[in-house]
Amino acid sequence: MLAREATIPVGGAVVLAGAATYLGPATFAVLLWLIVLVLAFVYRDLPREIPSAPLAVVSPVDAEVISVREVHDPWLDREAVRIRLRPPILGIGPLRSPVEGKVMDYWTGTPSGHVDNADSDASPLCSTLWIQTDEGDDVVLSVRSNSRLSRFKVDAAPGERVGHGKRNGFVYLANRVDVLLPANAHSEIEPGARVIAGSGILGTLARASRGAA
Repeated sequence: MLAREATIPVGGAVVLAGAATYLGPATFAVLLWLIVLVLAFVYRDLPREIPSAPLAVVSPVDAEVISVREVHDPWLDREAVRIRLRPPILGIGPLRSPVEGKVMDYWTGTPSGHVDNADSDASPLCSTLWIQTDEGDDVVLSVRSNSRLSRFKVDAAPGERVGHGKRNGFVYLANRVDVLLPANAHSEIEPGARVIAGSGILGTLARASRGAA
């Protein structure tokens, strides 16, 4: 299954490959069909098995966990648990909501005066989404990139609801994704772990821990 954003790049490549098959040299046609396969892989949007635990925080993208640490959240001016993710090499793919709730706000750019000294790869481009659960827990999702061609498409506007693990947008050329949870959230995931968008659990909001006790 392909993401709807694949229509132009994959469709265009198919047209060119089809034309080359009939009009061009065979080697050129084969190359174009290989490009079609690569684009189809990059723009894939497969069904995901969403965890049954409603207060689990799932990964918004297919990624590798870079770090898990306590930081100051510059967006909401609070202490938070930040889980930093590295998407696949091209950083292209669907974005899924880490929790169920309401989109509270959306920002582009870095907060004024904020410098992340923990980063040696500070990214100049930043797009950030704030989601609040029905229980009042705030989860911030920040996508960063070093490329001016990067894009962060969000499907839900402020005030609209997003589903747990459901598609909520699309990212282009992202090199880092940060998920910031409330300071009392619990996370056992380790750096180096690989997670799948919409199903890989990054952490659990505090109410889930109390409910399980």
